[in-house]
Amino acid sequence: MIKDERDYAHQIVASLVSFGHEAFFLAPGFRNSYLSEAVFTSKVNYQVHYDERAVTFAALGYGKASGKAAIVVVTSGTAVANCLPAVVEAKYSQTPLIILSADRPNHLLEQGENQTIAQKEIFASYTRWQYSFSELHQELNTDYIDSIVYHAHRQSSFGVVHLNIPFGRPDFFSQKKKTLPIKKNLQENNLLFYNENLKKIIAKKIISCKETIILIGNLPCYKNFSFLYELLKKISAPTLCDVTSGFRHYQDDFFFHDYELFLKDEDLKNSVVLHFGTSFVGKNIATAMKNINKENYFHFQENLDRYDPAWKINQSFCLEINSFCSKILEEFKLKELELKKDEKYSPQNFYQKDFLNKFQKKKVQRKKQIEKNLQQKNCAEFSFFQSFKKHALQKDLFLFIGNSMPIRYLDFLGDFPFTKIFSNRGASGIDGNLATVCGIQSHHQNKKIWLILGDLALLHDLNSLFLLEKNNIGVVVINNHGGNIFNFLPMKKIFSNKKKDYLMSHSLSFKSCAE
Repeated sequence: MIKDERDYAHQIVASLVSFGHEAFFLAPGFRNSYLSEAVFTSKVNYQVHYDERAVTFAALGYGKASGKAAIVVVTSGTAVANCLPAVVEAKYSQTPLIILSADRPNHLLEQGENQTIAQKEIFASYTRWQYSFSELHQELNTDYIDSIVYHAHRQSSFGVVHLNIPFGRPDFFSQKKKTLPIKKNLQENNLLFYNENLKKIIAKKIISCKETIILIGNLPCYKNFSFLYELLKKISAPTLCDVTSGFRHYQDDFFFHDYELFLKDEDLKNSVVLHFGTSFVGKNIATAMKNINKENYFHFQENLDRYDPAWKINQSFCLEINSFCSKILEEFKLKELELKKDEKYSPQNFYQKDFLNKFQKKKVQRKKQIEKNLQQKNCAEFSFFQSFKKHALQKDLFLFIGNSMPIRYLDFLGDFPFTKIFSNRGASGIDGNLATVCGIQSHHQNKKIWLILGDLALLHDLNSLFLLEKNNIGVVVINNHGGNIFNFLPMKKIFSNKKKDYLMSHSLSFKSCAE
């Protein structure tokens, strides 16, 4: 845990150092004094200047010469604004640079507090990434800091990153003196992109570990991931696929599409995690990953965006996933040739059957549990999805699933036979579902596409019924007369006397829309 703001500052600097940043350029002030102290007491190279404009240009020069981001440490107020000229140059010359600015807490903003300006996003489009750290509270820990700093480190390879940190009034008397925490050097595994060494590292991890977990998050529907599927079959490790992954229709015995029911109770701290793609609809993935050793968590995605809800990723690789998987398969073939020289060799060497069996033993039990729960609750929505699932088995159909409850029902029920499942999970908004699926239909003109959405989602996009008559789209509206998802949130108890209001209840019917 992070004890106080002084410790907060030292932990941030320690994390930067652990990712290989050893050049700091400071313009000391009062609000950034914790950060300055952390730099002064660490074993890094630093230079001090009273002029923030000049000190940022000096850091820029270091970046141009070394190809590595120097860290600029400035105090609050116009000190941050003075960095702008060098930031602009760094953006257009694609020079690595990280600005570390101290800020005032939110409650001191916009009230006339001295030396206080709006610092968040002050550099606007000139940064590759900007982030304002949370004010210190009890849930924060060093994993949170490392997660932010790791992404800043990656993005700074191509330009400017601005990290803004709110501090209260520095107090060096009541808060104990700190020394910079000693952290493992994390840059050794920090390969941003694919290289030949990466496939060897991953193949070795898979072969040596008997408890591999594979996560398949959101993946683009328009891409081919055939080699990823071949790799999954080769490893035969427990594989957990999000509803938006494009892998939910596979039925191999290593797929566990019902992971939301059991994952939070599994002890996975000794497992190696291979995570392909990005987000998951369910929350239990992030909860389970909090116990994973960071050194055993490998993340593969096709862009440089930050995705780390469990604060565990400091080995993330930007690469073409399908191509990378083909190279891993090639590496396995070479390993097999070596192993075949051993008289004790068996093809089972590459399969993790013991670990897989651990998951499979509970699979039938969980299926019965689902069916029993649905019968007890007499849930019409779940009953619909089960009957619709049987209908979809007979045809090669595409599905667009709406946010809120529909996608959660689908996620909970596990496998679904649609070859492609589309959704607007980028920002998980309620609007534009009908228009989006009409755009999908314009590309897949020979495919029957089904849209399942809630009543409020349809009300947000009624104008798009105009587009519907020209497309081969089936629409199913789950009309529970309001925002039923709020019945699953704490506000149900808090606003029990205002249920109609927070559910946005209505008595509307969509019968005329279907005629």
